[in-house]
Amino acid sequence: MSFRIETARDIDACTATVPIQEEVWSGDVVVPPQLLLAVAHNGGFVALGYADGDERAAGFVFGFVGIYDYHFRHHSHMLAVREPYRGSGLAKALKEAQRDHCLDQGIEVVAWTMDPLEARNAVFNFAKLGAFTREYHRDFYGPMPDKLRPAAVARGGRARRHRVHAPRRWRATRKGRAGRRRDPSPLGDTRPLPGAEGARSEDRAGLASRGP
Repeated sequence: MSFRIETARDIDACTATVPIQEEVWSGDVVVPPQLLLAVAHNGGFVALGYADGDERAAGFVFGFVGIYDYHFRHHSHMLAVREPYRGSGLAKALKEAQRDHCLDQGIEVVAWTMDPLEARNAVFNFAKLGAFTREYHRDFYGPMPDKLRPAAVARGGRARRHRVHAPRRWRATRKGRAGRRRDPSPLGDTRPLPGAEGARSEDRAGLASRGP
């Protein structure tokens, strides 16, 4: 299965993330498309993944720039994939597109949060992406009406989180991409990406990272 990854250019593209957010999480915690667009036009990243033959977005990724320890870093806040495309490799492709965007900005630190009690997420983050963690937060976001995390529901919806960081090998990718830089802005490109095969865990949970 192959996909194309499109950066969000306008309000319609950002609005297309809303049904995916509602399917994966809940309407109670949807990030408004107006906010997504504002972030995308101010250094952040919003991109959608499309499968061949399907006009609806199959997944999306959203992140923004922050400052931590006196350095810029990109926080990957949301990554979600619709049920038919979980286990297809789309989540990894979206994450790689986000990585390329950050490297084009000169940002080499990418971080996000994940639920350490969900094994599928752990496999995706640590085994597939090669991320590492240094922080654990017992109740990071408070109660969350998460549809795809039975462990979270069993403990009253409390959002325990590891903050994880992208592997250092992502930084080395910059060397391989020298001489073929692209416009990192949300007005940038639409480019095809092959759907990499990955463990079913990567999309089974519908996300690798999750804010509220």
